[in-house]
Amino acid sequence: MAIALPIKAGLFFFWLTRLKLRSRTSFLTALSLANYSEFGLIVCSISVIQGLLGKEWLVIMALSAALSFVFSSAVNTMSHRLYGRWATQIKSFEDPQRLPEDKFYQPGKVAVLVVGMGRVGSGAYDILQNEMAKTVCGIDMDRARAISNSEAGRKVIYDDAEDPDFWSDINFDGIHLIMFAMPNFLDIQEAQNQIQLAGFKGKTAAIARYEDEKEKLLAAGVDEVFNFYAEAGAGFADQSVHLLAGK
Repeated sequence: MAIALPIKAGLFFFWLTRLKLRSRTSFLTALSLANYSEFGLIVCSISVIQGLLGKEWLVIMALSAALSFVFSSAVNTMSHRLYGRWATQIKSFEDPQRLPEDKFYQPGKVAVLVVGMGRVGSGAYDILQNEMAKTVCGIDMDRARAISNSEAGRKVIYDDAEDPDFWSDINFDGIHLIMFAMPNFLDIQEAQNQIQLAGFKGKTAAIARYEDEKEKLLAAGVDEVFNFYAEAGAGFADQSVHLLAGK
């Protein structure tokens, strides 16, 4: 198992990069697919019933599948950090041609970026643009949500805020505030780390559900952390806009 899983992940990575997916997409996908499929247990069970395999193989397969899930879970928890550490080497496998869906989009000349355009993010966007007269651009990694927000008249681009390649490619000129409205505080931590590495000098704000999450985000460098259970959306904008003082 220890030999087969890395080989399996490596083959997936090579195949996906040959299909012109970006190296980061290929790397994360390969790690997600590294574990053994539970379908193997079904095939093994049928083979045992048909007398093609001994009963002991069902136990071996069950243990292998279970251990592979443990291995995959541990590796995927560190996947973004691993990519950040080995980005240069991993990107060397990348095809120079980009798929249309894989191109980065620039937010343009705006003062505020709202990352995560769900209920809280879209509410904050509307308050900032309509009531506070700020130039805003939204970012969301859900293509359908990005499209629906665009159709509603908001300026929203489809991109992954946890992607270091996105932040290193973005033009921060004129952007004074980045507001993170993603539901998972670990994603916000990762995005905060990425924009710091990319050289962003402005202010950041984020939402958190619990006090311990708030403390961790503040420790990670977020300037303002807002309680998700308070006035979602409008309150997030009201509490964060003071960071734009003088801008």
